[in-house]
Amino acid sequence: ACAVAAELSSFDIGSDANGSVRRPAHFCGVFGLKPTANRIPLTGHIPPPPGVPRLDRVMLAPGPIARSAEDLNLIMSVIVGPDGVDNDIPPLTWRRARRRKRRLRIAYAPSLASGPLASHVSEVIDGALRQLATAGAIIEELELGQLRDALAQIWQDFAVANAYIVLSAIPDLRPDWHASADITLMHWIQLLDARDHFIRNVDYRLEKFDALMTPAACTTAHSHPTPPSLEVDGHCIPTWRLNDYLWPFNFTGHPAVVLPAGIAKDGLPVGLQLIGRRWRDEVAVLDREQAVA
Repeated sequence: ACAVAAELSSFDIGSDANGSVRRPAHFCGVFGLKPTANRIPLTGHIPPPPGVPRLDRVMLAPGPIARSAEDLNLIMSVIVGPDGVDNDIPPLTWRRARRRKRRLRIAYAPSLASGPLASHVSEVIDGALRQLATAGAIIEELELGQLRDALAQIWQDFAVANAYIVLSAIPDLRPDWHASADITLMHWIQLLDARDHFIRNVDYRLEKFDALMTPAACTTAHSHPTPPSLEVDGHCIPTWRLNDYLWPFNFTGHPAVVLPAGIAKDGLPVGLQLIGRRWRDEVAVLDREQAVA
């Protein structure tokens, strides 16, 4: 993302299992897309160790980083679709979204994360939302506290089971966990079923909207090396909480793009995350002319 922002590269492609495409895009003031799960083949991605099968079929999705929505559209038109190697990819080509004949309806959900949102980030987002409304978009604030709490309950068990499966398959990392006795095949199937129900719940919330919008992170870029915790408007939070708005859509598989919203008072970029319906990534990646009627 830094190289793209500095114009040292026209674009890049990364892998996003927990926000690793979208968080750098937010920090650097560029565009980053995590597409619908299984929209892009994983062929050529960094493989697991020799003799280890593919371990993750839920969280990981490769996606592009670029300086414009137009560039994201161009890159996606090249890399989506079956390649004859990755069997999970449906025969769905990239079809650039047409100019809209009606106003864009966006649900804004600042409550998706339970932690604080820095005031200097919130100010930029409020300004971007006002610009969208002035341009003709219909913005409606959506309360997602119940959905957030339901996700937390599912994720607590899912994350432990998923980590145990991944670590157990790699001989040098096999964990000696007492919890392993509860992680059976049926337990895993039940967790996947709970995930299916949660995805349908998200789809239901999105039915009357073209997209869902959230902050990309609770604050702007931090110093390096990465500190273990950050102060956000007087609250101390662990650094991993920066992905609170991002990883839920790895879990559900919905397409999510981070786009620049403006510059905060501290001089650093702020991004907005736009989430679309599954398999309709093109609607989330709208250029400026397409965004409003």
